[in-house]
Formats: sequence, structure tokens, C-alpha cells
Amino acid sequence: MKNQINEKIVAFYCQSAVKNDESIKEQKKKHLDYANKNNIKNYKFYIDNGFSSKTIDRPDLNRLMADSKEAKISCVVVTEIGKVSRDFTQAEGVIKQLMDYGVDGITSTSGEDYSDIGNHTLKGVFNSPPVDTEAEYDYCECCGQLL
Repeated sequence: MKNQINEKIVAFYCQSAVKNDESIKEQKKKHLDYANKNNIKNYKFYIDNGFSSKTIDRPDLNRLMADSKEAKISCVVVTEIGKVSRDFTQAEGVIKQLMDYGVDGITSTSGEDYSDIGNHTLKGVFNSPPVDTEAEYDYCECCGQLL
């Protein structure tokens, strides 16, 4: 959708580690359902298809961060926090940076609020496998935590 002048957008972020158009299509559907349910009209998709979430250096995640820094984004929505990063420390860093840029919140399409990272709400999320069962995941050998 086109951004209205001086109106912030809701950023819908989609990611798949391997090029997977069906996974992206399903994520986009969840985002559109979320938009319809919450009467969100002013949004933009940021899509990294074929880029692992083991790193935060991804083209559209970088674009999303740049748009956030320029105060273009009001909220970031993901299907799950593992789309930002599979590493707790990296995900926490991205969320803190978004908050510093003035983004009002980061949430999931299922309603989980990841904005309050001070209470370590992400810890429980990172102890269970993400929803995307087709991707390969790495776990810490000593504690079993998802990396």
C-alpha cells in the first residue's frame, strides 16, 4: 500500500531461510488477515526470501531498520519472533533499536507483544522450535536452547 504523506506505516516482516515462495505467501496471508482484523490500511511488506535468520544482516530487515530510523514505521508485525533472529541476543538488540527509533511496538500476528524485552518475555519463545517446520534449526548442545 502507498504511504500517506506524514503517516507512519505498519511494517509486516516476512522471512524464510531458504527460497520458499509458499512460506512467504502463507506469512503474507497471516499479515493480511491481521491487517483486516485490526483495520490496518497503511502497511508495507518487508520480505527476506532465502536469507537465514541466523544473521540480522538481511536486505529487507536492513531496509526496515532504515525506515524505522527515519520515523516511517509505527509498528512491526512478524508471524513469530524467530523471523527477526533465531538468536535471543540479536532479536533483543533489534527490538531495542526499533524502540530507540520510536517504533511503538513489535508484535506477532497471533498477538504476542515483544516490545517489553526488559522482562525477558522472549526467553520462553526461544526455548521452543519456531512454527516454520521446514527450516533447519540449531540447538545449543549444553542447554538445548534454540540458536
